[in-house]
Amino acid sequence: MLAMCDGEHNFASPAFLPQHRAILRELIGAGLAFRCPRGFTGSAPVILGAHWSVTGRCNLKCRHCYMNAPEGQAELPLAAMERIVKALCESGATGVKLTGGEPLIRKDFFLLIDLITENGLAVTNIYTNATLIDDRVLAQFEQAGVHPVFHVSFDGVGAHEIMRNVPGAEANTLRGIRCLLEAGYTVTVATSVDENVLPTLEKTYELMREMGVHAWGMARPMAAGCGKKLDRIGDERFAQACEAVLLRWKQDGKPFTLGLEAFYSEAVTPDMHRVIRPIEQKRYSCSGCRQYPHITHKGDLLPCACYAETEYGGLFGNLPKDGWQKAWNNPTLRKTMDVTLEEVYQANPECRSCVYLPQCRTGCRVNAVLYGNGLTGLDTLTCGIFHGGLRERFASIGGQA
Repeated sequence: MLAMCDGEHNFASPAFLPQHRAILRELIGAGLAFRCPRGFTGSAPVILGAHWSVTGRCNLKCRHCYMNAPEGQAELPLAAMERIVKALCESGATGVKLTGGEPLIRKDFFLLIDLITENGLAVTNIYTNATLIDDRVLAQFEQAGVHPVFHVSFDGVGAHEIMRNVPGAEANTLRGIRCLLEAGYTVTVATSVDENVLPTLEKTYELMREMGVHAWGMARPMAAGCGKKLDRIGDERFAQACEAVLLRWKQDGKPFTLGLEAFYSEAVTPDMHRVIRPIEQKRYSCSGCRQYPHITHKGDLLPCACYAETEYGGLFGNLPKDGWQKAWNNPTLRKTMDVTLEEVYQANPECRSCVYLPQCRTGCRVNAVLYGNGLTGLDTLTCGIFHGGLRERFASIGGQA
């Protein structure tokens, strides 16, 4: 089995029996082998995977769309998508998280799924508005042999269509969520909160609990794309609404995993409040973008999606054109992705003595850029939440997971 760990053998093939796969798991657990895509020739993966926007097109017209153009965006042909898959194989990535636009709007979506899986990459997550989900589509997922986690956007009972600007969007999204749950898929729901959505949160909580979703999270839209035009709800006002949800969720026995922007996360809270890793100045400020960078609908390789809306947009490498090595070593990608904690300390001496530093870990770099503080500047949004006592307040209510 170890001799077959060469990046070429397909262990999903019927030629490999359950006992072979059991041995393979032992080899991986012992550190003698690691998962890799077909044809990988490196000594270790560079990234774990990617958030891949497989299309810029969408069937909704969301008022908070980070891409700034819900209509008329392009998508690459399948031949260019194949070059991206090959680039990901060269990186050693083992899986992709597909997003858009609306990924299911691609007419060749399942041909793309086949292309991805045939090259040894897993489709682990799909981000969708769920309006195109039905039994026929789910049968195609079954035929393709993939069973991803579905992340569905739903913006509040009675408010969803205000955010999405298409009649019938709320009913269609809820139908899609129910269809996924009935088929046995893991479904997490994300709610973007503005003035219209804020009053609906408790009713939306009831609906999420009734439907049996696996996780529900909410956040205010990022100041990118169409989101720049929205008035951001203040921290304390948003916190009061989130607190009401948290109390009800706790009273009901925590029926699903809950995330309340940066205030509280059932999954994250123990790491943030109980097991705090020591700060190492030479560590990178953001590890997430180095593990799962973003690929735009044009094939550009970015640290995360919102960098497209910054001064750095348009300066990154393009995977179909440049290939993996050139895109990964693009100077703009390296500048934005390789920011260390030490660089942020030097730019913001007040961080050194901040009691919240072990928890916030200098915050989010793209937030700092979007709000005008520069790549190594303060993430004032995160600073406000910590210094306002909101993390501690919510942890005391929600408790440890």
